[in-house]
Amino acid sequence: MKWVLPSLLFSLFFFFLNCTDVDYNEKSVNRTSRKILIDASHDGGVWWSPQSGTYSASLPHQGKLMADFLRSYGFTVDELPSFSVITDSILQQYDKVIRAGCFGTYQPSELQAYVNYTNRPTSLFLIGEYLNPAQIDQLAENLGIHFQGIYYGNLDTYAPHIITDSATSFYYNAGSIIVNAGTNPAIIPLGWLDGDNNKPSLGILQHPFSKILFIGDINGIESLPQPLTLKIFKWLFG
Repeated sequence: MKWVLPSLLFSLFFFFLNCTDVDYNEKSVNRTSRKILIDASHDGGVWWSPQSGTYSASLPHQGKLMADFLRSYGFTVDELPSFSVITDSILQQYDKVIRAGCFGTYQPSELQAYVNYTNRPTSLFLIGEYLNPAQIDQLAENLGIHFQGIYYGNLDTYAPHIITDSATSFYYNAGSIIVNAGTNPAIIPLGWLDGDNNKPSLGILQHPFSKILFIGDINGIESLPQPLTLKIFKWLFG
């Protein structure tokens, strides 16, 4: 009989411990790091529109909805202006980065800064954009993801995954698709356009150190289709 009370207290301790796990929908987030960098340095105007020349995170812009959504969960969100130069010292301040857009070219030092970033325990949401025939997404290519083309349609077909559970269709507004999903075993496709298995558009890149999730269209994901966007952020940053 003398073990009944200690055993009961032990069981109650773990019961209440488990009860402290708050669902992410109630704004439970990882407390180890509260900072997110939105790298809009190559946005081509899509993140910062209609701003140009000078940029203010507090003024209206197309990406503000997503940035403020993350702020509502207690994150400090820093937004890099268009044409900023990515450096090692910038990325070293963060372990959570959203790369918003792929306009223009990257300097070799910028690509190396991202190599260094992903070679430590970090998270990267790689958001692409449409690509004309002569264009490539250098950062994505450097990671082993080959985006290509200009596509419109609905991202409406999903592979079973915690990220895509209950995901609904949303409009894919001038984005690119991944054309090397079948040849790069590190790529796990999670979403396709218009039910077409030849148009993978959302997925995970398996990496030894970093969590990397990618999508080929910035316009659609900036509209925060739910519950997909919330589950993306939970998987990446939670």
